[in-house]
Formats: sequence, structure tokens, C-alpha cells
Amino acid sequence: MKSTLYLLFMLLLLSPNASAEIIYVPDDYSLIQDGINSAHDGDTILVEPGTYAENLNLNGKNIVVASRFLTERDSSYIRSTIVDGDSAGTVFSVNSGEDSTTTILGFTIRNGFAPYGGGFYISSSSPVIRDNIIEDNYMSGGGGGLYCAGENTNALIMNNIIRHNQGNSGGGIFAAQASTPVIENNMIYENATVGIGAAMCIMESSLRISGNTIKDNYTHYPGGGIMSFDSDIIIANNCIIGNEGERGGGIVILNYVDDMVRIINNVIYGNNATDYGGGLVIAAPNHEIKNNIFWANTADNHNPQIFGESPRVTYCCVEGGFGGAGNISDNPLFRDADTDDYRLSAIECGQAEDSPCKDTGDPTIFDAFIDCEDGGIGDDLCDMGAYGGAGIPTGIDEQQPKKLPVKYSMLSNYPNPFNATTSIVFTLKRESEVNIDIYNVRGQKIEPLVNSRFKAGEHIIRWNAEDFATGIYFCKLKSPDGEICKPLMLIK
Repeated sequence: MKSTLYLLFMLLLLSPNASAEIIYVPDDYSLIQDGINSAHDGDTILVEPGTYAENLNLNGKNIVVASRFLTERDSSYIRSTIVDGDSAGTVFSVNSGEDSTTTILGFTIRNGFAPYGGGFYISSSSPVIRDNIIEDNYMSGGGGGLYCAGENTNALIMNNIIRHNQGNSGGGIFAAQASTPVIENNMIYENATVGIGAAMCIMESSLRISGNTIKDNYTHYPGGGIMSFDSDIIIANNCIIGNEGERGGGIVILNYVDDMVRIINNVIYGNNATDYGGGLVIAAPNHEIKNNIFWANTADNHNPQIFGESPRVTYCCVEGGFGGAGNISDNPLFRDADTDDYRLSAIECGQAEDSPCKDTGDPTIFDAFIDCEDGGIGDDLCDMGAYGGAGIPTGIDEQQPKKLPVKYSMLSNYPNPFNATTSIVFTLKRESEVNIDIYNVRGQKIEPLVNSRFKAGEHIIRWNAEDFATGIYFCKLKSPDGEICKPLMLIK
């Protein structure tokens, strides 16, 4: 039986609304939809492991719907808490004005079947969709995994695995009708369409696609990876690998309006076009293409790397060469492309030689710091490729979370839950550079705590959260030996 104290902690933790409740499924309701129907704004539906054959609609409620992954941070809960659409419609519909406090987190979402949005149908709403596996959904129109459409659709789609979805266009994600989603740090792979945009199809929208791994998606039509039409789009710090389409195996951009296209710091590798433009096809009056690596792309007819109407390509590594300031054609020397490791070789990171893409990106941009694991390795200018510039890591780990390295550890904060101030304890086995940052439930960094070098031994830092609302936060510790994230419970 759950203790009264635990209930109180969780009620206060998950919402700043003092009257918020946690509704347990199946303890309080056997069906998730019944729990949603009984919920009020600010409530949390906490779902135990199991398979739930349901087609869910949030009906305008600003709530959190989550598996035990929310509280335990154990990815096994994602795989064991399944919402199965049973081919009877969209699995999750969020289309009644839900705001950004609405979160769907920690599920496997599968077997949706609908004209638009097999896994998710999102319209005129701004939910957070994160830490889910969205797989084996089907649509006859657009968006096998997720469909986002309409003004005021500002969904945040992050840290998901989006795979094996299929249908007409946008096998993984379809965004249209002036929607403005952010698609960040997802792994989008092995989706397929009989139309355009196997991984993503973007039409007349404005969005950012960053930090994703987009891999092995397939269509007979244009856009094996990303197909974008008349959209204001930023494609940054992604690995776009092994996709196939008729034209533009990796990316197709077609803009007949003045919207801006920015393709910056990506690895575009091993994609194939059965016609032309294996890596990129672009026709857009306003565009910026820089700091990318185009390598090992193929085309059955011509232009295996880039095809376009006078594309302006600068500070890129392009196999076979390409005209433009700062472009190079040397082998980029990935650490191990055969195992999908597209980080650049660097002597300071233990490789035999430096990649020619190190420190050769746009000279007006600088890497934040040398990071052999996730960031840029350049110490003067930014690097070309997915890990340079902003230094956004690509993809997510679909396996169990990495075990804490024996070289360091971080203990839970105390007290926990806490009011205003808490202490965070970590132990280092050797002297190391350490970064500790605080994130909110949307994955946004809200406060940097530490960016310093520490000696071996135990260390204590304090976080004063007086200016923040009651809720759940995450403390992320990062060192050269790895990283770990712990939930913090702020109660006021």
C-alpha cells in the first residue's frame, strides 16, 4: 500500500497547483482514459507496467500522463508500459488546446492506425512528448508516428525512439499547416512511406530539427530522411545516415517562398538516391548550408552529395569537392563509421591523428569546450559535423541507461524532497572537469551550478531553488568519464 507521505510528496512534486492529484492506473481506474476523464488541470496520471489497448484523448486537459519512468528514471518502464492502439485509431490525440504543461512520457506507443497520426495526432496544442518508444504505427495520410498541424501547435518532441512506422507521407513525423514543433534528440529510424519524406515530411511550417539520429528510413519517392516544402526550418547537429529515396536520399528542401532554410553542423552520410542528390537536394532562395559533412552518399544517376539551384555551401567537408568558401574534400576521419560513431578523430581524445574537420568550420563560431564524448573537439574554432558548433549530442540510447562509471559517482540530493535549498554530493576517483546543471521537465537547462575542475574525493554543492516553483527537476552531472542524471523534488 502506498504511504500517505509518499502520496503527499508526489502530489506536491508534479504540479505547482496545490490541489493537484496523482491518479493511479490501474489502482484507481483500470483504463487510462477513465483516469484522464476524471483528471483536472495539473493532475498526473501515473500508469503501472502492462499493456493497455486504448485510443486516448486528453480532451483539453493540461495534465501529465506518464509511466513509472517519470519517478524511477529506469528505461525498462518505457518498454514494459505499452499503449496499444489495436489498429482502431490514433493512440494519443492531443487536439483541444492543451498547453505546454501537458506531458506524455515513458510509454511504448504502438499499433495506431488512422488517416493522420497513427501514434500521435497533435493539433492546436503544445504538449511535451518525450522519452517514449513510438513504433509500428500506420497512417493512410500523413504522420505514421506523429502528426502535428495547425497554428499554435508548438509541440516539443524530444528523447523519443520513433521507429518502424509507415504509411503515405512522413513515416516518422508529419508537420503541416503553420505548426511550429521542436524535434530534438530523437532516434528516428527504419520508417517507410509510399509517398514523400520517409522519416519526416514538413509542409508550410516553422521548426527546428536538432540533435537527432535519422537513420535507415526508406521511400520510393523524394526525401528518404527529411522532405521539407515551403517551410522555415533549422536542421542542426543531426546525424542523417543510410536513408534512401528517389531524390534526396538524406534531405530534400523545396521552397518557393522566402522562408529561411539553415542546414548547419550535420553529418549527412551513406544516404542513397535512386535518381540524383544522394545527400541533399535543395531549391530555396534563402538558405545557409555550413559546417556539414557530406560523405559516402550515392546516387544512381548524378550528384551523389549535393544537387541544387546554385546552392551556397560553405565550410563543409564534401566528398569529391564543392565550390564555396572554406569547403574541403579530405576524408573526415570519423572515429568508426562502421559502428555509427561519427565523432571526429582527435589526438587529444586518444586517436592517432586529427580529423581535417577539426577547427575548420565557420571561423565566426566557436565550440563551447573540448569534449571527447559529446561535444566539439576543436579548441580554436568550431568543428564541422554533428558535434561541432552548438555541441548538441545526437540521438538517444535505447538500451538500459549507462551504468555509473566507477571513476565517479553522484549521490541523491539531501534533503529530498526539499524546500528551497538542497545539497548534492558527488565523489570523484580522480581529478576531473565537472559540469552540473539543473533541467526542468521539458529538458530545458534552467540553471548551471558547476563548471570547474575538482580534485579526487567527495564534494558537496548546494542548490538554492528559492526562485523556482514546486515541481520535478533534474540534476545532470557530466565529466570526461560519463554522465548521470538524478531527479530533485522541490516542495514549497
